[in-house]
Amino acid sequence: MSKLTFICEVCGGLVQGPLISLDRRIEELTPSDPASQTPGSLFISSSESLHHYCSHSCWQTHEPEVAAILKLSTVYTASGLVTPCSRCGTLVQRDSPYVCYALTEILLEGEDPPIGHCVDDQDFAVLCNDCEPPGPLAESSEIRLDELTLA
Repeated sequence: MSKLTFICEVCGGLVQGPLISLDRRIEELTPSDPASQTPGSLFISSSESLHHYCSHSCWQTHEPEVAAILKLSTVYTASGLVTPCSRCGTLVQRDSPYVCYALTEILLEGEDPPIGHCVDDQDFAVLCNDCEPPGPLAESSEIRLDELTLA
């Protein structure tokens, strides 16, 4: 049986290291409770992989274009319970559902089929409900990541 290979959806290169996935997620953060020593948790009710990149350098090449398509004014927002919207700056209460664009680094191991292990996960953008309400990305949305320039 032949070995399964992955080709970068953006630059066409062979994925030889961790796969970088740009995901659109609907999230809700439960804060930690120091009194009961209960740790905080993140509930991801929906996650959609939008693009896969073959390397960090491939992602970094396309990051400005993705930020422009998503109309972001800031990226890599703070991970607190309240954080500014990456598009308009309005404060986002993360203990209610909100949209997050995240970068997930997936290490593929084994064959037939390979198993993916998440080795890193980072918020790229957090959006308020006015800029992008939680729920499926509408077909009519002006946010079109399929417009990315392929290298």
